[in-house]
Formats: sequence, C-alpha cells, structure tokens
Amino acid sequence: MATAALLTTFFDTPERTDRAAREAQVAAIAQAALLRPLLEAIAAPAAFVNGEREILICNAAFARLADMTHEAVVGRRFGEAVACVHAFEPPAGCGTTESCAWCGGGQALRRARMTQQVAEAPCRIRTLATEGSGAIDAEITCTPLVVEGVSGVVVVVKDLSDRHQRDVLERIFFHDVLNAAGGLRGLLQTWHDLPADETQLLAPIAARLAEQLVEDIESHRDLVSAERGTLPVHRSQVAPHDLLADLRALYRQHDVCKGRTLEVRVDRGAPAIDTDPVLLRRVLGNLVKNALEATPPGGIVRVMFATDEHGPRFSVHNRTAMTDAAQRLIFQRAFSTKGPGRGLGTYSARLIAEQYLGATLSFDSRPLFGTTFTIAWPAGDLAG
Repeated sequence: MATAALLTTFFDTPERTDRAAREAQVAAIAQAALLRPLLEAIAAPAAFVNGEREILICNAAFARLADMTHEAVVGRRFGEAVACVHAFEPPAGCGTTESCAWCGGGQALRRARMTQQVAEAPCRIRTLATEGSGAIDAEITCTPLVVEGVSGVVVVVKDLSDRHQRDVLERIFFHDVLNAAGGLRGLLQTWHDLPADETQLLAPIAARLAEQLVEDIESHRDLVSAERGTLPVHRSQVAPHDLLADLRALYRQHDVCKGRTLEVRVDRGAPAIDTDPVLLRRVLGNLVKNALEATPPGGIVRVMFATDEHGPRFSVHNRTAMTDAAQRLIFQRAFSTKGPGRGLGTYSARLIAEQYLGATLSFDSRPLFGTTFTIAWPAGDLAG
C-alpha cells in the first residue's frame, strides 16, 4: 500500500510503498522461480520496479552499476540507486524534481506504466561520482510485467557511454577541424596567384586559421585526457590581466566575434594566481566562444576577473538568457543549443575546472539579466 500523496511534484508521483507492503511484494515475486534467472540472463543492468518505481529485485550487473549489494538496492528508485545528482532534491526526490521532467529514463518508465507498453529512451544522468566524468549515458528500456500479482516494470540499462562519447567526439572534432582546415586550404590554393599587397593583408588571417586549427586539436586531445583522468596539470604564476588580454586578442579575430564586442575587465592591482594557464585559458575560451555565439550582432560579451573575501573568480557575461530547458541540460555531455554535433563546450569547461583546476563552474541566467558563467575558487586558494 502506497503512502498518501501530500506534495505537488514537477513530474511523476511522490508516493512510496510502506515498508510492510514492499516486503510483501518482495516475498511474492520471490515465488517466481524464473524472475531472477531472467534478469541475470540480461547482459545489461536490469531491475524490476513496483508501481511506485521502487526496486524490488535486480541482477548482478545492476548491483555493480549502483555499487551496492542486492539487498541495499531494494526499495530505492533508479536515480537513488545510481546516485543521480537530483535524486534527493525537493519536492520528493527521484522522479519528482524539475530536472526529472527532462530525464529520458523517467519519461520511459512513466510511459511504460501509463500505456502498459514497452517504452525506450536515451538517458544521460549526472551522478555524484568522485572520479571520472560522473555520468551515465544509456538507453533505457522499460517493459511492463506482472509477477505473482505484483504489477511493475522491468528496467534495462544499456550502456552507450563508450560508443556515444566516441561518436560525439568524432563529430565535433571533424566539425571544428574541417572548418579551420577548409578555410586555410582555400587561402593556400589561391596564394600564389595573389599580388604581394594582398598576401600581406591575408597573412594574418592564414596565421589565425592555423592557430585555430592547432587550438581545436589540442582542445579535443585535452578533453579525451580529462575524461580518462590523465590530463596533466602544470601550475605556474599567472597574471589575470595578461591572461585575459591574450584571450581577447585571440577571440577578437575569431569568426564568432564578427559584429560583436568583446570587453575585458580586471580589478586594479589584481594579484597573480597559481594555476595551469593553458587549462584555464581552455576553460575561459570555451565560455567566451559560447557567449559570443549566443550574442546577436551588435551585442557585447564581458569577461571579468575579481577577487575579494570570497576568493578569486573569473566571469563571462552576455545579455542573452537561456531557456529553462537549456539551463537544466547545459552541463550534459552532448547537449547543445546549436544542434547535432556540438555540445562539449560547457561540459568540458566544467570537467576541467572542477576536476583539474580545483574550481567550481556555475551560471546564472535570467531574462532581464542575461547569462553569466563564473569560475570561482575558495578564499585563500591560488594565492600568488
């Protein structure tokens, strides 16, 4: 018997089965001699959940995914078992939060329960993992099933992370590299036929395209290393003024800056900070590029550095606000407002900032305010 619903939720029902009723369900399905062998025969993680989305039994692969014993998994919802970052948010945790409405796994499970038909959906879950990228990338298949009088759903989690990550990386890598290489090739093909005065004018453009090509290759190399946990960090004293001046010089010549203004502001007397300048420039570059792409012609992007009692921080601001959907998905690996084949900018920025630079990357986006991404360190960190 489920407890009464007392809360209004953002997506699915909040009811939980009381302990006695759930134990009775577990005892009932234990009488089905074929259920556990059936689950174990599935190569992927699989679990049988009741009408309140609570796990009653799972296979060994699911227990490994959750990093729990079979007994510890029982009674938890999927997000709780795999440590989804939203699993314990208001109003009632997994399935009820604002973010759950955008979860492919939650959508498939609800559709299967409501239609009593098989439902599938891609599912990307950010988890509380302490190592690696902290994410599950999977195809969720939900199959309604009645076992010994208990109505529920078999949930199968097919891992797509390796294939999906490889596909995304390849699409973005080839998109970026071919754009830069194509522009450079076009210049070189006509170079010998141009008069000397034109080659002098085009030489800086060719150099910029070559620099962009190298930057794109290095950026993707660093992302692969970061996800593997092998990205080296080389710390040194970095002057924020010089770092932002270099960044402004680079992106003022970039195609995404055409018709837009890039401003840089640094507090007077800002102290040097102890960090990896290459990785920090990579993070800021991703944020600046995204901000410029989101800014209409005539708009301004501002990059600032400040430090006070709360600690040092960089911020990147533009006047365009993100949609609610974009805000919920912005740090997911493959999400992009720019369509298929994009979507690693904010993901890689957060991965590198938080796991390699010891910072936090957050954002604030409101209609009248615009969007600001902030890279911040605790007070006392990065002292020069």
